[in-house]
Amino acid sequence: MTDLTPAHRLGMLCDLWGEICLFHPAIADAKVPVDLNRIFADSLAALETTTSASRCVGILNDVLLAPLGDPLSFARVLPGTASDAHHSVSAIVCRQLPGSPTAHYISLGPPAFARHTFLADLRRALDSAANAALLLVDLRWGCAVECKVPTTFLGFWASEQCRTPVHVTRVHRGWHELTSEYVYSHRWEAPRHKPFGRLARPTDLPTLFLVDNASVLHFSDALSVLRGIANVRVVWQRTGPFSVPSRRCLRYPSGIRVHLNLTFPRFAPDLVVESEIPDTALAQLQTPAATGARSAASLAGRPVVMPERHTSATGPAPSRSERLMALAKLTVVLKHFYPHFALADLRADHVLRRWLPAMEAAASWKDYCLVLERLVASLNDSHAAVAHPALDKEMTARIPAELSMSDGRLVVRRASSSVPLSPGDEVIGIDGRPVPDIMDAWRRRISASSEQAFLRDL
Repeated sequence: MTDLTPAHRLGMLCDLWGEICLFHPAIADAKVPVDLNRIFADSLAALETTTSASRCVGILNDVLLAPLGDPLSFARVLPGTASDAHHSVSAIVCRQLPGSPTAHYISLGPPAFARHTFLADLRRALDSAANAALLLVDLRWGCAVECKVPTTFLGFWASEQCRTPVHVTRVHRGWHELTSEYVYSHRWEAPRHKPFGRLARPTDLPTLFLVDNASVLHFSDALSVLRGIANVRVVWQRTGPFSVPSRRCLRYPSGIRVHLNLTFPRFAPDLVVESEIPDTALAQLQTPAATGARSAASLAGRPVVMPERHTSATGPAPSRSERLMALAKLTVVLKHFYPHFALADLRADHVLRRWLPAMEAAASWKDYCLVLERLVASLNDSHAAVAHPALDKEMTARIPAELSMSDGRLVVRRASSSVPLSPGDEVIGIDGRPVPDIMDAWRRRISASSEQAFLRDL
């Protein structure tokens, strides 16, 4: 496993922090106060002290993700080999739970799911436990499973109409360009989802599901639905490596994988255990010690507060951390919301790598804004521009004449009497600089969709 370069570490932090700023429910959950700027600064300082992938993962988990209060948002290093082969039990056997004559125990692993007779075998196992007072379904696997795992079998426990928790995600509406750049809107919306399907002859056995880190992401959504049934409980044993279904993870160099849980409410089991539960203690789970509220928490939204508009360019220049945060936000906004990102032949990771050195070196307000101008100009979109008092003098200055291009020459159309110019005169330079050099310099700062648009804005 290769070490991570400074560009890789910075790019990974900027991408993850930008995703959190835009989408993670912690930004709107009043119960979890999060200072995103402080989190970025602390993460940046910590990541610069190491090149090890495993150490970087530890920093991401402890400094960047832990303050979100969401255990299903985590980073890890990809295992070197496939782990499915370690699950040897494929037969479904229902047996009496040791230490409890009235409870039955059943263990289900990925090999069992792969059998074409899986549902029929599970049905027979459930029938054999029909007289039990409790059924414990053990979904602990011990090692990561990256392949897709079916959840259809959980329909056997949908013995009544499930109270499906409404999962919401943040949807950005953007800025209203006809009024002010600070008129911004967003909404938390409930995405469409299929109702939980009940299988034939559902069971009404009181059931306790036991998951670990390897299985929790495969079943968290379905088990959240089943928790709406009065006789279903869920216990999460937070041990072992996490599994991350491939469609739900962010990939970074050196095998680093990150899962961000971007829906609300979060997975809320009845009991969380931080150490491995031995078989001899399973009987004690019949009455979980922490049942908690059975209903999902409401989403307490915070108002979105845009930053104050800077009225002066003479104040303290933005710190390195603040400059990188700006680059992170801009890159992630372009990645997710700019409609022509693919057409511009751009990739978010390439944008970060290209502009990180310039942004780090921008020591003044003007240098900082010039980097942003050049980045936006690379979009070649006349709707995009950068505004700041540090640029106002340059952007608003005008010469007392009206110029136009004619046959590749800059020609005077009209001129004020205060300057020695006449209509038809050709301008070959300004303040000793040739016109082609001036135009080339402004091409790197003006985002224009066409040559005509560039000349209009010049």
